Amino acid sequence: MYDGTLPDFSDAVIPECGDIFALPDRTSALVVEGGPSEGLPASGGGWNATVTSSADQLVQGYVTYEDVVVVDGEGRVVGTIDTDFMGAEGPSYVGIAPGESMPVPLNMPSSCGEPANGSYQAYAMVTFVADDGTLEQAQGGPWPIEVGSGESHPGDNPPVGTAEMDLACGAPWDMPELGTDMSLELIDPIRTPRAATDNIDGDATLQTPQPMNEQLWTAVVVLQDGVVVSTLPGGDVYTSAAVSPGTSVPLQFISDMHSCSSDPTDPAPLPAGAYQVAVVAAAITGSETVTALAVTEATELVLR
Repeated sequence: MYDGTLPDFSDAVIPECGDIFALPDRTSALVVEGGPSEGLPASGGGWNATVTSSADQLVQGYVTYEDVVVVDGEGRVVGTIDTDFMGAEGPSYVGIAPGESMPVPLNMPSSCGEPANGSYQAYAMVTFVADDGTLEQAQGGPWPIEVGSGESHPGDNPPVGTAEMDLACGAPWDMPELGTDMSLELIDPIRTPRAATDNIDGDATLQTPQPMNEQLWTAVVVLQDGVVVSTLPGGDVYTSAAVSPGTSVPLQFISDMHSCSSDPTDPAPLPAGAYQVAVVAAAITGSETVTALAVTEATELVLR
């Protein structure tokens, strides 16, 4: 369970634009390996690298999105990390167990402006941020990069064994046969009975035995007689998760408890009665159906 703290495993460094830069003398216990295999655009591009941990304990926490430092032929920084930007859509979470390796997406920075086309070197600086503001880093490089000669972008590492689910209003509820071996554990059980106007929200932990580099979201599904009877709230908030086997991802879930039968422009709460409720952890795949990773058992829910 993530508690907001970090072990001391590196000397975190974040250079300024124009600095002469090199990695610190102290080697990080989390080493990033694998530079880009092709050219990169000046902004918006990236690649997937690998992080390997030699730490003697689990390292997990939230990280900044900008995680590459680019230097020119003189070692002068032309692109660096923006620690004030934690992501407009949602948090990015990394977890790696001792001795494990995992994929991690690296993205070209734009904090110094777009570099001119040409040859550079890149360092990986995956910066963890503890609740108290302490910074620790996974570090790697340098790797040669060619800017302006390609359109490379980091890709997902989708989990094995997912299943598609239809969570639209009126859809029948069928528990999927998942092969991910993941489990979704609610920190606190969903309270029942409760007022029909009382939104459901809470925290959960997704336990995973396999590596994953994915954008995750959660859905609270309210059922009656085996049919979905509540709408899912709209939004674009997700958690970007890059984790190794044997780790977990903290997730939040929420439902506005709106009835499918109400006017979408003036939604109303579900009527009082007996229902069932389940929580789904899903991956963002761009398809209209939900790609489920783990699902809780449907439990009784009484609305008053």
